[in-house]
Amino acid sequence: MQAQPIRIRHSPMRFLANGPSTPDDLLIARDAGDVIFFCGAGVSRHRAGLPDFLKLGGDVIDLLGAGEKSLARKLFRRIKELGPIDGVGGLIATDRIFSLLEREFEQRDVQNAVARAIKPSDDPDLSAHRALIDLSRNRDGTIRLVTTNFDLLFEAAAPGIACSGPPVLPDPRSAGFGGIVHLHGRVNADYSGRWDEEFIVSSADFGRAYLSDGWATRFMQSLLARFQIVFVGYGADDPPVQYLLEALNLHAGNRSRLFAFQPGSNADDAALWEHRGVRAIPFDNSQGYDPLWDSLAVWAERARDVDSWYASLLESASAGPAALDPHVRGQIAHVLSTREGARRVSIAGTPLPASWLLALDPHQRFDKPGPVDPYGESSERIDPYESLSLDFDIPPQPVDENDAFREGKVPEGSWSVFAPTRFDQEDWQETGFSDFCGDRANLTGPLSTRLGHLGIWFHRIAHQPVALWWAAALGPLHPRIVEMIEAWLRQDPDRWPDDIRRGWRFLIASWSDRRVEPNRGYFELNQRVAREGWSEARVRDYAALFRPRLKIDRKFDAPHPLSWTDSNRPNPLVSYDVDYPHPYELLPIPDEQLAYAVTRFRENLDLARSMEAEISGHDYVYMQTTRPADDAPPIAYDSYGLTGPIALFLQLMERLVEVAPDRARSEIAQWRGDDHYIFGRLRIWAASKRIVPAAEAANILLGFPDDAFWGSEQQRDLLYAIRDRWPDFSAEDRARFEQRILTTTFPWSDSTRGGKARAEAYSRLDRLHWLSRQGLTFSFDVEAEMAALRPIAEGWSERSGEEAADSNAGRPQHRHRCRSVRARPCADQRDP
Repeated sequence: MQAQPIRIRHSPMRFLANGPSTPDDLLIARDAGDVIFFCGAGVSRHRAGLPDFLKLGGDVIDLLGAGEKSLARKLFRRIKELGPIDGVGGLIATDRIFSLLEREFEQRDVQNAVARAIKPSDDPDLSAHRALIDLSRNRDGTIRLVTTNFDLLFEAAAPGIACSGPPVLPDPRSAGFGGIVHLHGRVNADYSGRWDEEFIVSSADFGRAYLSDGWATRFMQSLLARFQIVFVGYGADDPPVQYLLEALNLHAGNRSRLFAFQPGSNADDAALWEHRGVRAIPFDNSQGYDPLWDSLAVWAERARDVDSWYASLLESASAGPAALDPHVRGQIAHVLSTREGARRVSIAGTPLPASWLLALDPHQRFDKPGPVDPYGESSERIDPYESLSLDFDIPPQPVDENDAFREGKVPEGSWSVFAPTRFDQEDWQETGFSDFCGDRANLTGPLSTRLGHLGIWFHRIAHQPVALWWAAALGPLHPRIVEMIEAWLRQDPDRWPDDIRRGWRFLIASWSDRRVEPNRGYFELNQRVAREGWSEARVRDYAALFRPRLKIDRKFDAPHPLSWTDSNRPNPLVSYDVDYPHPYELLPIPDEQLAYAVTRFRENLDLARSMEAEISGHDYVYMQTTRPADDAPPIAYDSYGLTGPIALFLQLMERLVEVAPDRARSEIAQWRGDDHYIFGRLRIWAASKRIVPAAEAANILLGFPDDAFWGSEQQRDLLYAIRDRWPDFSAEDRARFEQRILTTTFPWSDSTRGGKARAEAYSRLDRLHWLSRQGLTFSFDVEAEMAALRPIAEGWSERSGEEAADSNAGRPQHRHRCRSVRARPCADQRDP
């Protein structure tokens, strides 16, 4: 099997609601020790109060006492006047200020002035530096951080840490690589001058470091070959960034290993980074830079104690997604997008509740708004997106809430916890793999490590109602997950509410039926029969196309799970049905295989009887008529519900009666006598045919209990059978029929509308009128009997009697509503 193309969906994470949305691959890479934070002047400017590169130029100009006609001072003023342009940056590179100063002053004096200009206060705020130190600390305690700042604030934040400066830089490819690397040099301890041999401030310095000598470029190339790089405290037009990225000669789209925190949401500013091959991570700086630094501080707190961060987040998530802010839901989404996060969720002491499935599945997040109770009087409504959305979701388009059958549209590319990630792909060494759920879930391939952890979590919360409700509409879960659920059903049955346990049993049974679609099966079988001819094996294959199967789905009118409580939820949550598949046309079974085919199709009907009884809890089955009108063609094999399979079986029986009457009689003898619906319908058909002796036919028809004899489902077929065989019945058997019609009735309840007496008289009038109009003669005075009944059956008319044996095929009913009663009070029954 060829591997399917993988569409990766990312789940970036915000540590704070107003903070930057950090890509998941960057978060994971940092945890693995594969990230280098590349720190610029903005780090030391924040809270510590040191100048940025432009202000540094102005401060050095003043410290050196450059005159008003100084070219450096003029350039500084012009740069400030022009300012940066969105999407372009500064029009003049600020490193030229230092180049001009070196033309006016000794290079050593310029460098000493730079050192004095960046000297911090006696007690600087080092919180930003400590956060970045913590983020740069590897699992083994090694700190790896690169900065172009000259100051020693990182050293102050982490006393005793190893440091290095140019031109002798450590090799990023070596196992011992670590410490603080001052790529552009550093000042001495008292901030009176430079410390390193190289001190990069002017254009000439930058040219030497990145072009002519190229030691900075070689270092960056080695660094990028091993690590992902995050620029912090830079603008896209800062001289260090421009020289560095131009030396690396990266291209737009080469974004997998370079990131930069970008103030503001201006697309043009982000494009400056993107054009140089860097992935911009924007953040809102409309109220200052705290959203970035506060987020980095929280990220650093996580880095210092990952276990506590996970524990705290999962504890807050135990309240369910609707109780949390979108950015916290986004954090859970990120956690479950990683192997490590999914593992921690799978083994958590208290697993995340099943309500999280609603937030992790885009079809649930973007479901259309609707009433809390579809049929209640409350005007309260639920908008799933408001309660379940993730902070990085694309808001949905408005939908027509009044259209009950229109689903909410999921924006393309919306994140799903069950979609493959780049890290899942690393597990897929084999060409075949399976999905968590859906059409590909039953493939033989294993789940990825992450999805395997999700499967463990899911089976731990499968007893919760939302889990069953969610799974019922998705298609099969992966076989491994199903195995775990079945094991819990066996090992801890008391954990499961009765309706949830029953629902899972039926749902898993429906998933296990993996037959091919009947039209495809028909096409393949037709080709095989054409090549090989008919045999009992091919008959079995043909009958299998019609074999009934379970159909489980969410209950159509159930209120949204967000409105459920432990004491107030739908029961049952899912609807059960039996589906009767069939191909688009029939194959002609040869006469010599007919008897065997009848047996196999009878087995299908017996399976249908068993399944219908199992899901309903009783033997009642709603059916349409299978008795065509006189001189009309047979009922179609593809008629609604059970009617089609019964009609097809009776067509086969009609042929068998003609081809092999002895085999037909033998077949009839096999039909269950204790079933008054499916096989009861077959017995009525048999009793209407002369292949069954009249006395036996009478016993069959009179053998039905009152609820079946008088019920609406068998009424048409019974009346036609009585009519057809009436001339064959003996006087004694006719008298038995007359006695049954005159003295028995359907077991009406005391709450029957209009009263039991009216209902009894109404149905008796219907039958007497129809049978007498069909030419049957009785031993009693029919007119007198009917006259006595009319005053009791208020509202009865001859038209009702004439329609007593009309087909109900034109009035299909909702199957599940009919299952709530047993016989005549079904929804298709005429008002008596």
